[in-house]
Amino acid sequence: IDIDHFKKVNDTYGHPMGDQVLIAISRLLRQSVREGDAVGRYGGEEFVMVLNNITKETAFRVVDNIRSAFSQLKFEHNDNVFHCTFSAGISISSENETTLDLMEDADQALYCSKQNGRNQVRFAKEG
Repeated sequence: IDIDHFKKVNDTYGHPMGDQVLIAISRLLRQSVREGDAVGRYGGEEFVMVLNNITKETAFRVVDNIRSAFSQLKFEHNDNVFHCTFSAGISISSENETTLDLMEDADQALYCSKQNGRNQVRFAKEG
């Protein structure tokens, strides 16, 4: 998961407001996972979710619901109200894949989401 145009948030509204956006998405992600799943900040404005024992369709629905909820959050700075979105890539584990393979696949799917307009979720190796 990568917040779309996050640098613009920091540049326009300041880093303290950017921090509020990061806190909001962190809370939303933590509230959206089950016991046994994991969420972590991967760096900057990127986050990783590990959803265990879940189908491809359910994984998409979970991440897309979070994406939709995040896009509806209102952030206020002085007299300005703004919204943020994120793009996401999903990879599904198979027997022969390593954690590094999964991360690389998810990263490629994320790039595909960004290249195709942002504010969307894509599967790895989807094209």
